[in-house]
Amino acid sequence: MEPIISPWLVYLLGVVNGVSTTFVTIAVISGVILAILLLAGVIQIMIGLDYGEEDEDYIRGKACISAVKKHVWVFIVTLFLAVIIPSRNTIIGMIAAKNITRDNIASVIKAGKSVKDEVKSDIADIIKMLVNGGEIDGDK
Repeated sequence: MEPIISPWLVYLLGVVNGVSTTFVTIAVISGVILAILLLAGVIQIMIGLDYGEEDEDYIRGKACISAVKKHVWVFIVTLFLAVIIPSRNTIIGMIAAKNITRDNIASVIKAGKSVKDEVKSDIADIIKMLVNGGEIDGDK
């Protein structure tokens, strides 16, 4: 018998928030590092401009800007993944939207009515038994 919900989907529901949080954390850390590198690079280049392109500060500034250009992709990719990975609740909603149909709802309502009728009948039998002093059929 094929399971209604895949066990892998249950596992995914358990880890998706952790994965998303990891990507958000990496994106924030890399964003801060990129901002620091960019700021340091601009400052170093501005200081080195007075002394020419051979100045140590200017060269360090260019290296910082080069590092920003290389590592900006880490920031972009992790930010993109953090944004597109759905939350646990979104995945549950997607599963529900896929599996809940008018036919399923109708069958649940039909089953619910029959259960209600059985419960009602059982309660009526219990009341009759209590009224009759513990006898089920009313015989004493």
